Amino acid sequence: MFGWFRKSRPSEMKPPAKDYWVTVRVSLRAPLPVDGRPHMVGYFLNLGVRCAPDELREFVEREIQDGSVLWSESEHSEVVPHQLSPDIVSRMTPVAVDGVWYKSGRALFPADA
Repeated sequence: MFGWFRKSRPSEMKPPAKDYWVTVRVSLRAPLPVDGRPHMVGYFLNLGVRCAPDELREFVEREIQDGSVLWSESEHSEVVPHQLSPDIVSRMTPVAVDGVWYKSGRALFPADA
């Protein structure tokens, strides 16, 4: 009877956002040449992400523009951002609701890694 004022039904409501620490292994679309070393075929990257649990992969994949995430060789865990190491906390970027609040540099690896 009074359901007309609801914007969405409870089953359609978005779950609350959580903070995640994600380490992804990325396979590059094209190998990167490196002077005097084998070509680099991928990299590892750490991300801090705030999102609903069912949106985590989508947020991570939006950050990866140069290859594909190898999910079977990647991992994530729920975290409290300000309890991470001071070096990470000092490099965090505030997000209003959802988004990436930390992104490390890439750790490249060759084909035999």
